[in-house]
Amino acid sequence: MKITYIEHSCFLVETAECYMLFDYYCGDVQLPELDPVKPLLLFNSHAHPDHFSKEIFTLHERYPRSFFVLSADIPVPAAVQPFTCSMLPHEHRLIQLAGGRAAVVPTSADKLVQPVDTKQQEAVFRAGILRASETSMKPHPTSEARMDDKAPDAPNVHSITDASIIDVSIDTLRSNDEGVAFIVRLGDLRIYHAGDLNNWWWDGDVEDQKLADIYHEELERIRGRHFTAAFIPLDPRLNGWWKGIEDFMHYADADRIFPMHNFGEKGLPKKFLALDCAAGYKNRICDVEEPLTRWKL
Repeated sequence: MKITYIEHSCFLVETAECYMLFDYYCGDVQLPELDPVKPLLLFNSHAHPDHFSKEIFTLHERYPRSFFVLSADIPVPAAVQPFTCSMLPHEHRLIQLAGGRAAVVPTSADKLVQPVDTKQQEAVFRAGILRASETSMKPHPTSEARMDDKAPDAPNVHSITDASIIDVSIDTLRSNDEGVAFIVRLGDLRIYHAGDLNNWWWDGDVEDQKLADIYHEELERIRGRHFTAAFIPLDPRLNGWWKGIEDFMHYADADRIFPMHNFGEKGLPKKFLALDCAAGYKNRICDVEEPLTRWKL
């Protein structure tokens, strides 16, 4: 697996099977050129402008085997809406993309996330599968995810039929800000991208404590889980800027930890390494400062 830091919270993950692009928002750094034959999965955790741009919907023009996994708060252009799947409630929110199909699976069967109160956790993300030809795009007609049956047919359509295209499972945690955090399983790889799920410790007031409690509740649901790579905010604006990573490592574990959400401020990873809480995993913190830095895991 190769990981490239783009900027802020955006990372490109490359495996033998596919690319995964997290929270691309079309900032100042251009994407490296990708192989258009290899599937590209675009994950956007929420609609904040430092995590999402509608320009992602143009990437399928360059990369026709594009998949979109979007949080429910992200506005989808009218031209794309007929090709977007609305997901089932929280206890069924694990989605498997395999052979070009979106199959919704109860999370209790996977034992990754147990069912919880669906009133608070309903429909936390929307996923769509797109494949574009030169003239059109259309979802796979046998998708098991809920689609709009009244969506108009497009001329000269092409659906995804290659059974070997991708086999990945995606789950989410509920953010205590906006949107979701992503948990992605691809073969033996396990990836966690927090989005804006974090310990937002500004001044330590009642609201901060409430957000911290929600963060810990979500982390409890992945207690004991081990990830190949974890992307976690290290936000310089916070008084408790280190708490997000410290808490994550208390509940879970990762081979490599990629600090993110730094608003371009350099030096934070090194500053974090000097803290006592990092003593047990210093060699796993990646120095995420320069855009287009690449790691091979």
